[in-house]
Amino acid sequence: MKKRETYFGQISKGLRTALQGLRLTGKHYRRGYHRETPLGIEDTGYFKQAPGPITIQYPAVKVPVPDTGRYRLHMETDDCIGCDKCARICPVDCITIETFRADGDLGRTSDGTVKRLHLPVFDIDMGKCMFCGLCTTVCPTECLTMTKVYDFSEYDRDNLVYHFGAYSPQQEQEIRNETEAALERKKAEKASTPTSEAANAGDRPRPMMRPKPVVAPESNLPATEGPSPEPEAPVTKAPSTMRPRPMMKRAPEPAEEPSPNALPVEPTPTDPPKAFRPKPVMKRAPEPEEAASHEVTPAEPPPTDPPKAFRPRPLMKRPNTESDSPVDPP
Repeated sequence: MKKRETYFGQISKGLRTALQGLRLTGKHYRRGYHRETPLGIEDTGYFKQAPGPITIQYPAVKVPVPDTGRYRLHMETDDCIGCDKCARICPVDCITIETFRADGDLGRTSDGTVKRLHLPVFDIDMGKCMFCGLCTTVCPTECLTMTKVYDFSEYDRDNLVYHFGAYSPQQEQEIRNETEAALERKKAEKASTPTSEAANAGDRPRPMMRPKPVVAPESNLPATEGPSPEPEAPVTKAPSTMRPRPMMKRAPEPAEEPSPNALPVEPTPTDPPKAFRPKPVMKRAPEPEEAASHEVTPAEPPPTDPPKAFRPRPLMKRPNTESDSPVDPP
């Protein structure tokens, strides 16, 4: 049977419960005043959980972030040369760049690189960005960086597209028209004014290669009396088809003068000519018909060995079946 609590017992129980809650609240209250100050990534104990309340006075107080953190992108427009490397390496295509050629140099960046392209459009869609940092790695002028800003939430997705272009749409059209007109004027001046090399080439005479006339060979026939025939005009080829070829002649070797103190050189004896040795001639053997048609003197037969003496071979006969005794051969 459950014991019934008295009136004063319930009052004491309520007081004990209230005191227990106040003791826990006071403990957290004291720890809140001893909260650690924000630490940097280089300080020891950065990754340890700091004691204190869960909430902080944001945005007056913020949790420190590392210097190498990958957060919102920022582009310095004055240092961009429009190389398009960041847009090509981006794996999610969140960077859009549009450039056009300038009429001359547009200045230099902070590291001394010459700018030769206008940059009307440079958009970064942070709603697509995956914070990989590849665009900041390949940038040659280091104009792209990742800042420490991590709280850039928006109600509209269009607000996540950041525009870093150098001109407004009206300025872009005006500059584009002026640049195209200047380039057309330069192109026309270059086409109308001949270059110095072309002018010099026109003044200098060009070398002409003329073929040599072909001379007819002299005749060895005796001269005949009468009027001499008129010399024929030399036959030449057309200059367009005749191509003279250079002839390389070997220079004569200088003759060696004999020394006054040198001994007379005796001529070396030469070997006598070899005797003539006729080569054997192989004749084809006549066929049987041809051999029969020609008369051939019978030749003496070559001596043969005397015939060998006849040696009879032994004959083996079967024994008689009637008598078991074998039969003697005859």
